[in-house]
Amino acid sequence: MTNYYENPLYFIFISLIGITSVLFFSMNAIKYNNHYNITRYLILLGQNSLLLFAFDSKTRAIVNAIFVKLNIRILIHTDYIYSLLFSFMQGVLIILLSIIVNKYLPYIVGKKKWIN
Repeated sequence: MTNYYENPLYFIFISLIGITSVLFFSMNAIKYNNHYNITRYLILLGQNSLLLFAFDSKTRAIVNAIFVKLNIRILIHTDYIYSLLFSFMQGVLIILLSIIVNKYLPYIVGKKKWIN
């Protein structure tokens, strides 16, 4: 097993940054809930978390195949831009698939009874 965080202090520092950012997001979600309706989006993500999990590897494979076919890695020389573009494309695809399943196949995720 490899150790990505060779220094334990580095691991603790990165973990604290992650915890702080989650707390900051949560506090701002509570503070600005009336104006931006953030709670609605969090509830929507929570209700569709199994779909997001199920479609994650499939959408990653589809986006990767598209990027390989179009030689996106060669066109974009910066890894950061490539990662952002990859994440954005995967996010759009996964949201579209979730909308299709929720709209046309709701019984798959248990939203309606399909047996009378």
